[in-house]
Amino acid sequence: MNKNERNRQALQAQEEALQQEIELLNRLAEEALQQGKLLAQDEALLRQSRRTDEMILSVQHLQSMLDEMDIAEEPPEK
Repeated sequence: MNKNERNRQALQAQEEALQQEIELLNRLAEEALQQGKLLAQDEALLRQSRRTDEMILSVQHLQSMLDEMDIAEEPPEK
C-alpha cells in the first residue's frame, strides 16, 4: 500500500469519526431542546460543537493535502 492509499484510508476514517461526532451533536441538541434549554447556554452542546468544528477543519485540511498530491502526480499536459 502506497502513501496515497494510506492517506485516503486515513481520510475515510476521519470522515466516519466526524459523522459520529455530528450524530452526537444532534442528540445533544435534541436533548437540550426537550429539556427547554437554550442551545447557546448548554455547555455539553457547546463543547461538542467545538469538537465537531475542529474535526471538520481536520478533514478539510487532509482533503486539501490529498487534492494537492493528486495534482502534483498528474502528468504535465503537452
